[in-house]
Amino acid sequence: MDFLPTKALIIGVGITVSLAITSAILFTLNQLTFIYQDVYKTDISIKDLFVEFSKDETPTVTGLEVYNIAKKYKNSTMILVKIEETGDVINTKTWLDLWDSGDVGHTSKLEINRLYVIRYEFDNNKNVTVFFKRK
Repeated sequence: MDFLPTKALIIGVGITVSLAITSAILFTLNQLTFIYQDVYKTDISIKDLFVEFSKDETPTVTGLEVYNIAKKYKNSTMILVKIEETGDVINTKTWLDLWDSGDVGHTSKLEINRLYVIRYEFDNNKNVTVFFKRK
């Protein structure tokens, strides 16, 4: 009879430890689920951004649309907008400010009325480079 309180205490502690371990495992799995959902949403949203460019086999836009796309992705860390001939990254605040002030050199200047062909590439870090080439 002397061991009854000790056995009850051991059983109570065992149940408490089991519940704590199970709760920790379930909490960790729940957090991993949220993380993977965010990663999946990010991957889908990046691909959805460029659905507009994949409507045609060789999609073309005007220089004004190129400028608007550069403004849309201004200072993006995951998306680079480049002019293929010059290699200039045009979605930087510096380039856009120079463009707006008219100080961009003639080699990198966008021609508003010219047509541009779009292509884009994904790199290993899930970054996207959108290339515009004069048609």
